[in-house]
Amino acid sequence: MRCAMPLLAALAACSPPFDWREVRVDEATLRAQFPCRPERRVREVPIEGTPLRMEMVTCSTEGITFAASHFAVRDPAGVSAAIDAVKAALVANLGGAAPKTSAFQLAGMTPNPSTARLEVTGRRPDGEAVDLHTAFFTRGLRIYQLSVLGKAPPPQVVDTFFAGLVFR
Repeated sequence: MRCAMPLLAALAACSPPFDWREVRVDEATLRAQFPCRPERRVREVPIEGTPLRMEMVTCSTEGITFAASHFAVRDPAGVSAAIDAVKAALVANLGGAAPKTSAFQLAGMTPNPSTARLEVTGRRPDGEAVDLHTAFFTRGLRIYQLSVLGKAPPPQVVDTFFAGLVFR
């Protein structure tokens, strides 16, 4: 057993902190590159006063949390309002100022005026300062959110995560 300990320690030291792998985000279409082994979670969230089932794939490594979530709305006319409600709640939860907003495009997404990429600086409930990089986009009635949350996550890590999205 003594011989195994140094070997295990050496293997752990050699393992990269960002071990990218393709992960299925939803039932059939969206794939993302995650830098760690994600867990799946499901919860009911109130969106515009209606409880909706949100599914999430998430993992954390090097103090950075990576997440991809999605939910479906029932009414096509409510897609933009639902995205805007989630954006507002997200900024409010972090106590962040107005987010820096930019365009977001993904081949296969449904065009929507509320589609965007946001950068928000805020605080966790314990007061720790964090940066959030997130994107909202749709495909049909399904709304997706991709997020990277941490204390100054490296830009190349954020860009790799966002560039790894693909509809298949």
